[in-house]
Amino acid sequence: MLEHLLTIWSIRLALLLFAMAVIARPRRRGRAVVRGLGWRVPRALWVAGLLLSVVHVIAVFGYLMDWSHQAALDDTARKTRRLVGVSFAGGVYFNYVFLAVWMGDAVWWCGWPARYLRRAWLWDALVIGYLGFIAFNATVIFESGVIRWLGLVAALAVVWAEFRQMSAGNRLP
Repeated sequence: MLEHLLTIWSIRLALLLFAMAVIARPRRRGRAVVRGLGWRVPRALWVAGLLLSVVHVIAVFGYLMDWSHQAALDDTARKTRRLVGVSFAGGVYFNYVFLAVWMGDAVWWCGWPARYLRRAWLWDALVIGYLGFIAFNATVIFESGVIRWLGLVAALAVVWAEFRQMSAGNRLP
């Protein structure tokens, strides 16, 4: 029972924190922050979400996959076949990239915040876009019921927040 709660709710909370961090980021005009909570709160949400996603991966591999990469591939292929009719195990690798991208981004934001805040809008959009795409698939495509609807609302909010961010001042090319 605890294993199930840990595996399911760690990622649900991680993705909620991901959405909250993106939405809470203040708009920038050039290099200046214009309004909002500043950068510390969104960064704390970002890192907390990352840590919960790491807990999720550890819990899944430890409790459900018996530390077997092959078991994860088989499980992903089975779930994908059931959902879309094609047996595809590659989603496991997309999830590894998801974790690596989020981790790299969090390290950059914590280690070199001034450089992070000056990064190109396209880089920002690619990171948020990839993480958002994986989160969308996890919550809207592979889930059902209330979680699917909450995932859809969160996805729309993230898209809106990114559009707002890119259209603020000097963020567009």
